[in-house]
Amino acid sequence: MQSRWKRRLWIVDGHNAIFALPALHRLQREGERQQARRKLEDLLQPFAQQLERPLVVVYDGNAMLPNPDAVSSGQLRTLYSQPPEEADDRIAFLAEQASSRGEAVTVVTDDRGTLGARLPEPVQVLAVGGFCDRYLRGESDSETEEKRLLPEDARAIEDLFLSRQEEIETRAARGARRRERDATRLWRARVGRPERPMERARPREDEYVPPPLSFRPLRQSAPAPRPAAPDEASPKEVSAEAARAREAKRKRGQRKQQRRLEGMRRKGGGKRHPR
Repeated sequence: MQSRWKRRLWIVDGHNAIFALPALHRLQREGERQQARRKLEDLLQPFAQQLERPLVVVYDGNAMLPNPDAVSSGQLRTLYSQPPEEADDRIAFLAEQASSRGEAVTVVTDDRGTLGARLPEPVQVLAVGGFCDRYLRGESDSETEEKRLLPEDARAIEDLFLSRQEEIETRAARGARRRERDATRLWRARVGRPERPMERARPREDEYVPPPLSFRPLRQSAPAPRPAAPDEASPKEVSAEAARAREAKRKRGQRKQQRRLEGMRRKGGGKRHPR
């Protein structure tokens, strides 16, 4: 029962494991990528010697074919993906092929969200920290500065986070809006810009608040009379002329009405109305 793990097919996500181990991550960040891969393979070599099948390490490759630093000796075998293929594609393919033949497969990676979701159900996913603590017998502990979670603990935390993802995002958005309002109030207080009525803060007891300004409408004086032109008539003459024009118009209307009545009488004088 204890040696069952020796008969499994072990696949290591190479660059993911490098990024998970601080010492190797430091080499990768400094540009010593080949040395980081060599360190990882030296770390895996004692474990690979105990297996009945070669341990496979998959890296993201480039356009070079074949890769000059590929290793295929003894119980350790390294593979490089060929663009546009990625390392996740090669790992998923190898795991699916071995699982379809009824073989037990374990993939060592911290990428449970992307790579772990693509693996078949029988394939076991083991975190890099849990793999180092359980099978490498502390070789990586001297390089690690912090204690890593076991795979079951990491899976439980990930499931809890995914179940409360919407709640966490909502709280984060509310916190961002609250920080933005606080920053706006601080900026307005510094530049002396008054706040809006709904955001106006109460003044302190020792703070002088000037009384509100009251605006009174200006008293409008009557416009000065415009001087009349030399040849322009006075207002009295204008009103008398208007009265004469109205009287002449009234008389014309009376004469017109009188002529209309006389015409009607002349037309109806020779006719006899029946009784």
